[in-house]
This record gives sequence, structure tokens and C-alpha cells, in this order.
Amino acid sequence: MTFRKFLVAGALAASLALSACSPVAPASKPAPPTPVPSATASPTPTPSSQLTVNVDGVTFAHAGRSETVPFTDTTALLALVSDAVGASPAVSKVEDLPGYSFNLTAYDWTGLKVVSNGTNASISATSARVGGVTIQTGQGIAVGSTRADLLTLRPTEIADENSDGVPDDFGVEPQEEPGTNSLSHPGSVGITYILVIVDGDLVKQIQSPANDFSDI
Repeated sequence: MTFRKFLVAGALAASLALSACSPVAPASKPAPPTPVPSATASPTPTPSSQLTVNVDGVTFAHAGRSETVPFTDTTALLALVSDAVGASPAVSKVEDLPGYSFNLTAYDWTGLKVVSNGTNASISATSARVGGVTIQTGQGIAVGSTRADLLTLRPTEIADENSDGVPDDFGVEPQEEPGTNSLSHPGSVGITYILVIVDGDLVKQIQSPANDFSDI
């Protein structure tokens, strides 16, 4: 199940030089030396924080340390994402599809969302940065990446949602799942992957895990 329904400056430096000249005249005293400004300490760079979305979990890297939590541990995943973002999520129940009872709960940080049935979870991002942490796949794809950047990775084409002949949904970092059959590519083994949704020429959402062998 893809859960798609539930989703998705720099430093400025300047220098100034002053010069002057005057007619030659007898000097009564040597000119005092030009004062040399004292050096100013450079600020310490703020360590970058990053959430990397994988096929089977999420890794949070900060200040030279990293921690990975699998999608099969919802409690640990929510704690990790809350720590990364620096805030608690808004919690709500997810409306079931007609005829199904998934009992899903959504945890929303506005731009980043975890959906869980209490045990297993999925994650989706619709922003490249939330609460000071950047969000991307292991191959560097993030919301706002270009279609061209994505295509250099030779992703699996999953679906053409608007039937215009150009794929909108792609799978990256795929893993084959023995014993399953792909619905996107009949005759092939099913795969689990990170879903990348493209709108026009830009990535608008990343989501994991997703697969091509479930019909919902």
C-alpha cells in the first residue's frame, strides 16, 4: 500500500581600501602607523541536520551522529522524527477507504507526516525542510528536485496518474520482494521502493515504503 491518498544567504564579504595623497611638505614628525584592526573570530558553523528516507526506515543525522529507526517500530519512529523536527506532531485519525478498516493514525508536522496502524508506519514529505532539518532520500532526491535529476537515477516508472503519457510516479532504491507479482510490470517480481511523485518538472512528494504489488 502506498498511502498516497494520505499524503508529500550564503555569506556576504566586503573589503574597503582607502588611499590619499597630498603635496610634499617638510615633515615635523613621522606619521603615526596606520592602526591594524584586530582579528574577529569567525562564527562556528551550525551543524546540519538531515533526515534520510530509506526503503525500510529513516535515519536522522546531526552533529556527527546518526540513528536509524525501521518503519516496523512506530513508537521509535515518532520519537526520532519529533526529536529531528524539534516539535510534537498534530495527531488525527485517517478516514478509511470504503470497504476497508485500516485503523490508521496520522502524525503531521506540516510538510512531514507519519501514518501508522500502531505497529508499522510510512512517512511522506511535501517539504524539503521542516523545523530546521532537511529531508531527502539516500540518493539525494528531495521535494523540489527536478525531474531531470530524478531521471539520472534511472528510477522505476510506476504510474501515469493523469494519463498524459508522461509518468508521474517513480520508484527509487527498489528492493525485490520474492513471492510477489508486480502490478505495474506484469510478469516481474514485485518491489518495495521509495515513491517519488512528480508534478510537471519538479518533485512534489516523497513517500516510503511503497510497493507495486498491492492493489490499494
